[in-house]
Amino acid sequence: GEHLRRCPRNRPLHAKLQQAAATYYGIDKAVGPSIEAVDLDAADSVLPPHPDATLVVVCEVLEHLSNPGRFLDRLRAAYPVQTIVTVPNAFAAAGLSWLNKGIENVNADHVAYYSAYTIANLLQRHGYSVQTVAWYNGHPKFAEGLIVVAHG
Repeated sequence: GEHLRRCPRNRPLHAKLQQAAATYYGIDKAVGPSIEAVDLDAADSVLPPHPDATLVVVCEVLEHLSNPGRFLDRLRAAYPVQTIVTVPNAFAAAGLSWLNKGIENVNADHVAYYSAYTIANLLQRHGYSVQTVAWYNGHPKFAEGLIVVAHG
């Protein structure tokens, strides 16, 4: 039979970016130090204005959204700058090994899988110019995740 295994959340990125950036603005589901709460799935949500933004990092977000294209349209309009997007890799070796055991090992909050092609295609459909697609934590094509550098 098929089973679903829940993966834990990992959120150390905000703190690391705050240490590295001269100025940092964070957006997340919940308010925290230098983090504004925004529901990225809500059609009427407004991204806070930060005209001095020079780089946007969207780390492990798109796979959680019901309508990632709508979010990308709003993101590009609000911050037409270089954007780094990361998503889990649909073809990750670890996930495939679980599938061979009959288990879909996925975060219960995820609603989509992305490959190098599909994430680049999504970004391009929503006005981004994709500059680089790379993999993290593993060998290309079968690594844990994808990193895309694009410009809005």
